[in-house]
Amino acid sequence: MSGVQQELKQTQGQFESHVNQLQQQHLQQLQQQACQIQELQLLQIQRLRHWLVFAVHSDATTVDLLRPHHEQR
Repeated sequence: MSGVQQELKQTQGQFESHVNQLQQQHLQQLQQQACQIQELQLLQIQRLRHWLVFAVHSDATTVDLLRPHHEQR
């Protein structure tokens, strides 16, 4: 194997390991973002739940609105 081929192989190896590293970092970022999104969704659900409980307690007509249509009649 000539010196040029050897150098090329070495450079290719470095490049592949660099690409691998970038992919790993990107994957970690995506996983962190997914966790943050889930936390936000949970917060929104909790807030909605509090709001619904409050609305139901404070206004009887809200209860009718929340019932399925076939039950209202």
